[in-house]
Order: sequence, then structure tokens, then C-alpha cells
Amino acid sequence: MPQNPELKVRSLVATSNSRRRSRAVPRHRRIGRKHQVRKKCQNKRIKMLFMHFITQPHAIRIIGLELRTSNEVAMQTIPSHWQRFMAEAVMTQIEGKLSNAVYAVYTHFENAGHNNIGQYSMIIGAQVSSQHPVPVGLCHCTVPAGPRAVFKGVRSQPERISEIWQEVWLRTDLPKTFVAEYERYLVDGTIEVSIGLR
Repeated sequence: MPQNPELKVRSLVATSNSRRRSRAVPRHRRIGRKHQVRKKCQNKRIKMLFMHFITQPHAIRIIGLELRTSNEVAMQTIPSHWQRFMAEAVMTQIEGKLSNAVYAVYTHFENAGHNNIGQYSMIIGAQVSSQHPVPVGLCHCTVPAGPRAVFKGVRSQPERISEIWQEVWLRTDLPKTFVAEYERYLVDGTIEVSIGLR
């Protein structure tokens, strides 16, 4: 006798579901696996974006090459400014450097003390003494003393600096001054972003 097509379909569906259940990973193993992946990602993020608070006891004076830009065009102007800094060997033009660390200072904000909307300066250079003369073609700025939040990035990976800044922008709880923020690149590969606080 021909089998009822409807019964045949039901049988096939039931067999398929049974096989699927037999291959399924137990729930406690699925949860454990997700927890391991989440924990690994969190640990990686903590390692990459460790933040701590400091009090900078003295003002820092920087001499370097200036770029006037804004957030709207920063993605286009800042990379070319770094290229110019390297091509012109700006660090060799700065005499009396207190260290070989490279500073990229964001300052002279159009709305200083309020926000970073509008024009601002990015000055890439080195720390010098307060009385050191400024070479022709360069400029200087001052990072005032006071409390700061310091974010540490992945060592020797400056191409990932934008990831640190994304974290900085997310920290709306920080009372930022919008006077002078800076990136610091040490000779050992350490990368920091320092944000002035009220």
C-alpha cells in the first residue's frame, strides 16, 4: 500500500531533528566557551587600554612642527603631517631635547576649556627646557601642570593609536580640560595618550 505522503514528511522531519539534537553541544559547554572568548577579549582590551591617573608636577614645553586642523579633516591631514615630520627630520632640528621621546600635542583649541569642536593645533616634536629658543619654521606650546588621565596602548604599534582615542572619547565621565592633550612615543616602544583633567 502506498505510504501516506504526510506521514512520510513527518517521519523525515522527526529523524532530522533527532540527529540535530544528538550533535548539539551541551548548554553548559556552550556557555563556558562563550565565557572564555569574552574573557579573552576583555583581557586583551585591558592589556591594550590600561588607564591610570597621575599629577603632572610641572609644565612641559614642546617644540615641534605645527598643523592646524579639525576633526572633520583630521583623518586626511594628520597622516600627511606625520609624513612631513619624518621627511624633514624635525627631531634633528630641535636642540636641547630633554629626551628622545616624540610628543604629538593637541592644543590651541578654538573652544579651549570647553570642547574640541572647531580648529586646533597638532604639534609633533620633543620636550625642551623652558628657555630653549625655537628654530625657524617650528613652534612651541606648553602642557600645563595638573591632574591627567594616561591611557597606554600596545607597545610598538603606533598604527593603533586611533583605538586609544576611541576609548578616550567614550570616557565622557572624565572632566577633560581641552587645553593640551598629547601622545607620547618612548624609545622602548611604549605609547601613551595623556589627557588633562580639571
